[in-house]
Amino acid sequence: MVRRGVRLATAAVAFAAFAIALGGCGGDKKVPDPEAAGKAVTAFTKAFSTGDGAKACDLLTPAARAAFLKRTHELAPTTECAAAMKKVHDLAGDSVTQPLGSATVSDVKVAGATATARLTASGHATAVYLSKQNGEWKLNGVPGI
Repeated sequence: MVRRGVRLATAAVAFAAFAIALGGCGGDKKVPDPEAAGKAVTAFTKAFSTGDGAKACDLLTPAARAAFLKRTHELAPTTECAAAMKKVHDLAGDSVTQPLGSATVSDVKVAGATATARLTASGHATAVYLSKQNGEWKLNGVPGI
């Protein structure tokens, strides 16, 4: 009888360990890198198209934010990325911003901590380059700028 109790206890412990391990596999599903990189591009285009400069800037690498501010300084003389992004959005107008809201991302390729993607809006395509920083995909530049 003692042996049977030990076997049941051992089986219960093994089952509990298995259940915990199985639960850990399904709870926090890790998004594959190509999908995550593509989502970062889509999130950027949606943020820009709606005028959410803060969100758009958050999806850029620090170097991309600095380059964006430098390139747009005459249009938006500020050191605040979000303010410059909003100004560029407003100046671009609906003919630019609306197509970006429904842009498509394809051909995402990941190589370690870098990725490329194809962004298509209104029949025009451009390459987007990304870097993985602190576990998140960030754009290395503002597409089209």
